[in-house]
Amino acid sequence: MINLYKVNGQIKARTKLLADYTEAIVANAKQAWLKDRKAEYDELYPKYSIEVTIDELTEEEVEKQVEIEYEHTFDTWLLETEVVEPAVEEIRNEYNIVEVPYKSEVTKLLREFIVPEVTEDMLDTYLAIRYSELRAKEYPSLQEQADLAYWDRQNGTNKLDEIISAVKAKFPKPE
Repeated sequence: MINLYKVNGQIKARTKLLADYTEAIVANAKQAWLKDRKAEYDELYPKYSIEVTIDELTEEEVEKQVEIEYEHTFDTWLLETEVVEPAVEEIRNEYNIVEVPYKSEVTKLLREFIVPEVTEDMLDTYLAIRYSELRAKEYPSLQEQADLAYWDRQNGTNKLDEIISAVKAKFPKPE
């Protein structure tokens, strides 16, 4: 298994690549989750309502869009919680000895983001899908390849073949 990868011109260790991949997966999942929650919020709490009034001069109905003000915002709605375990007040006996200790309330978010699990197998699948793209970024430009091929023929060397073989070894074709 390859432990070093070149990504966007930087050499990265597999563990760093996995960390970056995980960060990207989580960020994309969080963005999608927030978009879904925003759609849910907007459906529950529309921004405008239609107010119908009667025009005094024409005595016709007039519809007017009115902005609705809610007690909470999207951010406060996201942070709403529910009580899982209620608080317990401290109880003391006649000798002032605590018989039931105080216990604070336990709550949980109603709309909690669940961080997706990212595994090395997922990274391997991602890299396998992108192997040709990764190879393409690593190969010399076509101008450089033509120049190398010319000089290889002139000098009896095979530098171009060595470079291409190194790239193919670095990003092997998935089986």
